[in-house]
Amino acid sequence: MVVASAVIRDGKVYVGCKEGDFFCLDLATGKEVWKAKAQGAIDGAAAFAGAKVIAGAQDGLVYAWNAATGAEVWKFETEGEIHAAANVWTPPEGGKPRVYIGSYDYSVYCLDAETGKKLWAAETGYYVNGGAAIGEGLVVFGGCDSVLHVHDAVTGEEARQIEVGSYIGNNVAIADGVIYVSHYGNRVGAYSL
Repeated sequence: MVVASAVIRDGKVYVGCKEGDFFCLDLATGKEVWKAKAQGAIDGAAAFAGAKVIAGAQDGLVYAWNAATGAEVWKFETEGEIHAAANVWTPPEGGKPRVYIGSYDYSVYCLDAETGKKLWAAETGYYVNGGAAIGEGLVVFGGCDSVLHVHDAVTGEEARQIEVGSYIGNNVAIADGVIYVSHYGNRVGAYSL
């Protein structure tokens, strides 16, 4: 079963499945290019960082594979299942690429995309299911604590919290200084960044 969204780059499709397999497929033919294995289901979309494709799994690990070969480059262990999509951002002033991903250990992690080393973690009040969004130097994520958490994307320092009134079980988006999120209260909200 596949619940993760596929991501596409350079004529290849990358997607994980509930059995813990992560596939690279040829976009034109659908033929398997390579397959890697996680020890848990992969529910969230992957993200690219240079030559790597990065995804989290329900075994609590974030995996980085070589996008061309499927060879494991690094992995990082959280203390809970990962259902969230990964997101990658590079600070504009010559910084290194960073991976942002949430876990069921109530935290969102910022990792060095080259090494998998933890740069910072931000704790929330409950599970984090959805992917984080980055805009204007801020990272925004929501979770089952019904709060949008806004942090400095470089330092991890909290900028503010926005109460939305219901579980946030999916990805957050940012466009033109506005945060967009749908939630279990049967609404889509738009909030000023």
